[in-house]
Amino acid sequence: NSLGINLVVVGEGPDFSRLKSLACQNVTFLGYVPEDRKIILMKNAEAVIIPQIEDFGIVPLESMACGTPVIAYNSGGSTETVVPGISGILYKEQSADAIKEVINRYSKNKFNPDLCIVRAENFSKEIFSRIVKDYVDSVYSDGHVFSN
Repeated sequence: NSLGINLVVVGEGPDFSRLKSLACQNVTFLGYVPEDRKIILMKNAEAVIIPQIEDFGIVPLESMACGTPVIAYNSGGSTETVVPGISGILYKEQSADAIKEVINRYSKNKFNPDLCIVRAENFSKEIFSRIVKDYVDSVYSDGHVFSN
């Protein structure tokens, strides 16, 4: 890559071989890695880049739970989980130039790992269950329940 940074690509997909053949020496393709190794990689990363649209991606939350900020495309589930300036950066255009630009302005010192962890905790099973329960309770208490 022209940025001169080391990039580690984790996971496989239909374009894996093609992308690997196009990559420079400072890009390493690991393919599939087991969960325990993925967590270690995330904890040691400067940031985790999510270039694709996800309905509700778990990877941004896993990254933030490791204290690692996320650089993600501003669409889909990332807009629900990543708080710009707190737990990462969202970029608007899904292109190589946009990713290059956002990496150039990224500064790890700007992100507090503890705030990334707190943000991820907002999506824990316990908190999510409580929010759903409170919503269902409010629907029932407001009389918005329909019956046949």
